Amino acid sequence: HTNGWLVPAGQEAAFVRVAVDLAQSPSLLSQARDQARSRVAHLDWQLIAMQVETLMLQAVGTEAAFMCPEDDKALWEGRAVSRGR
Repeated sequence: HTNGWLVPAGQEAAFVRVAVDLAQSPSLLSQARDQARSRVAHLDWQLIAMQVETLMLQAVGTEAAFMCPEDDKALWEGRAVSRGR
């Protein structure tokens, strides 16, 4: 799974070679872009904010409002959550 390319520092010719290869292969670049995006999906700021809020509520002894991933998303989007599980 390739989501990027490394070129040794100071090797401009190697950098140009990789850039030209990518420019000549849009499908390879698109595939790498998709893989990179999926690799960092867990770093979404909304998810991070909910995790921080949950940790803070736990730290002060308050039950976290977010009980499961589905509830997290629903509450974040302002939708009602069914607690009858």
